[in-house]
Amino acid sequence: MSYDRNVQIDASLISYLEDLSYLKFTESEKLRLIDDLQGILSGMAHLGHLELDADEDQEDTLDSSHTFDNANAFREDETAASTSRQSLLKNAPSSDGVAFLAPRII
Repeated sequence: MSYDRNVQIDASLISYLEDLSYLKFTESEKLRLIDDLQGILSGMAHLGHLELDADEDQEDTLDSSHTFDNANAFREDETAASTSRQSLLKNAPSSDGVAFLAPRII
């Protein structure tokens, strides 16, 4: 995929983006947006020129999806005692003894 497109970031494009996004920018914000978007496109163009295909020189390089060798970073599931329902409901502003009661809003 190539990002080396000749997209011109100018005031008319920023105005178009304003209309699409229902935003209004000040003149200084528009100038900053032009610079920022041109920088992003420049970076994308640079990435488009990188050689990412594997060749014979890279056979010893392993593909990786993680930077660390952690197989599982999660803790083991352990059962633990829960807080009793009665102790939770004693702080409720209103309850029926089984659950919190909230005012009906609809």
